[in-house]
Amino acid sequence: DVLRYDTPSIGPVSIAASAGDDDYWDAKLTIAGSMGEAGYDFRIGYIAEYDASVDAVPSSSTTYSEAKFLEKYELEEGYSSADVDDALRKAHKGRTAEWYPFPNEVGPGTGYTVNIDATPATTKASGDVLTTSAAVSFGQGTTVGAAWSRDDMPSKATQEHEYFYAMVDHSYGDGSVGVYWKQGETSDSAAGEADVEGTLWGIGMGHSIGGGATAYAGFRHIEEDNKDDINLYVAGMRVVFN
Repeated sequence: DVLRYDTPSIGPVSIAASAGDDDYWDAKLTIAGSMGEAGYDFRIGYIAEYDASVDAVPSSSTTYSEAKFLEKYELEEGYSSADVDDALRKAHKGRTAEWYPFPNEVGPGTGYTVNIDATPATTKASGDVLTTSAAVSFGQGTTVGAAWSRDDMPSKATQEHEYFYAMVDHSYGDGSVGVYWKQGETSDSAAGEADVEGTLWGIGMGHSIGGGATAYAGFRHIEEDNKDDINLYVAGMRVVFN
């Protein structure tokens, strides 16, 4: 349950603030307006660290053959049944059974059983997110924007997520084209955890063909440490009925 208040605008400035369960609170400052034919929008928001509720998890058990087990955890070839514990440790970057329970061999040739222990309902530290964004729209149809965000509590206390995003969009007649770029990093201060970086960039375009229909197409390229690159092609049509 959250209670939020938005202030009346004082010129280009407005403020919103919220408070709720689990000691939650956030705040946002917006400065938006226009100067001649140009428009601008600047925002900064903060979510304070709070104790988020975590539901209870019942116990479960899944048995895999050796081949399916190794495939499940995306391991390289060459592990024998005697190496499964070591393989699982490598797959999860050295984390202990506290996060990823280790398998128990249930008999020669019968496979491996992964047991997930039951956990009671609890709370965990979450939040502590700071985000800023800015955009300027020029009279000739061009918009330039950027954003930056940091999250100190994405999944556990030693992690931090950070990203930067930038875009340029131009509208002309019945069409528009835009390019964007985003870079992010997850860092972990725990021993044995390497930083993970990722980058994506893309281009998209759209064209109104009348009758409420807009055709669009785009391309996105994604790179991330320890993973194969991804190239994504998109095309389609959007129809709005008035």
